Amino acid sequence: MSNAYPCQCKIPFILWRSEKYKEEMPELVIDASRPYNIEDIIYSLSTLSALQHKEDDQTRSIFSPKYKVPSKRMVGNEDYINIQKKINRN
Repeated sequence: MSNAYPCQCKIPFILWRSEKYKEEMPELVIDASRPYNIEDIIYSLSTLSALQHKEDDQTRSIFSPKYKVPSKRMVGNEDYINIQKKINRN
């Protein structure tokens, strides 16, 4: 078990969109409650930028309607679910 706590594992993310951008990209999903892995940020940035590439995987983009929650979120060698349980133990 690591010494990590949930508050140490959350990464703030702020997204500002202009009205014009909102009009041009209405399909974006904006849902702050979606669990996420920072290792997938490239897919989300590609979605925000409307970029497509051969490695693109919209199931890994937090802004995509095709997004799928990661089966595991790891912090080092520990599953994030175990880190979240620490809140209830203290």
